[in-house]
Amino acid sequence: MKINEIERIQELIQKAELEQAKSQGVKDNIKSEWKKKYGFETIEEAKEKLEELKTELNKNVKKKEKLTNELMESQDWDKIEEELED
Repeated sequence: MKINEIERIQELIQKAELEQAKSQGVKDNIKSEWKKKYGFETIEEAKEKLEELKTELNKNVKKKEKLTNELMESQDWDKIEEELED
C-alpha cells in the first residue's frame, strides 16, 4: 500500500469517528429531552408508557360511558323536551 492510500484511509476513519461522535451526541440529546418531557429515555420505556396510557384511556372511556348512561336513565328526557318546547 502506498503512503497516500494509508493517509486517505486514516482520514476516512477519523471522519467516520467524528460523525459517530456527532450522532451519539444527537442521540444523547434526544434521550435527555424525552426524559425531561415524558419521563423515559428508551424506546422500551416509551412502549411501556404507551401501554399504560392506553389502559388509562380505556378505563376513562368506560367510565364516561357508564356515567352518560346513568345520566340518561336518571332523567325523563321526554318531559324535559316538552318543557323546552313550551
